[in-house]
Amino acid sequence: MIHSIQKTTVNTQLIGLNTIRDHTIRDIVNLPILRSFNQGDVVPEILGNWVIQTGAIRTMTWDEEGVVSVLGMWGTGDLISSMTRNIDPYQSECLTPVVLLLLNDPQALPELLLKQCLKMEELLALSRCRNVGDRLLRMLYWLARHFGVPHCDRMIPGRLIDMKMTHQHLADLTGTTRVTVTRCLGNFERDGQIVRLPRGRFFIQSS
Repeated sequence: MIHSIQKTTVNTQLIGLNTIRDHTIRDIVNLPILRSFNQGDVVPEILGNWVIQTGAIRTMTWDEEGVVSVLGMWGTGDLISSMTRNIDPYQSECLTPVVLLLLNDPQALPELLLKQCLKMEELLALSRCRNVGDRLLRMLYWLARHFGVPHCDRMIPGRLIDMKMTHQHLADLTGTTRVTVTRCLGNFERDGQIVRLPRGRFFIQSS
């Protein structure tokens, strides 16, 4: 009798352990797959399609002399993909801490690709502005629209570009030199078009 009770107890425990194990496996299977990176990290060529959950990434290439050309700027909700590219070298750099989520819904891919193309077209159009000062100012407004958050400075409404954009980052983005960016930013600030804040942030007044 005692042996029978012990056997029943062991079987019950095993059933309980199997149930816990099955639930654990299902939970693991259903968990989203995330990858995290720090500011300044280079995102490796990870297989699949990923969506930026938080943070900002710039994709870029460079020539034999090391001159950088920015190919895109990507933020929350944008696609980062391991698709075949015709550009070499190619690199994705984190401008802020970044969290990527693996895209498991193939039906969402066409919409994300369209959004990516439209953003690249905007950048291409901005890069064709001949006057360097106008190009930089328009690029700052573009960054404020896509990456900025609503903000008020001295009771003036606008948007805060809340990520560290160095003068070299802006020079790479606009196809000019760091010295030119520094001079233009000084002019913009003097004219009240922007406000420079600590840690490389910018406040852009609403137009």
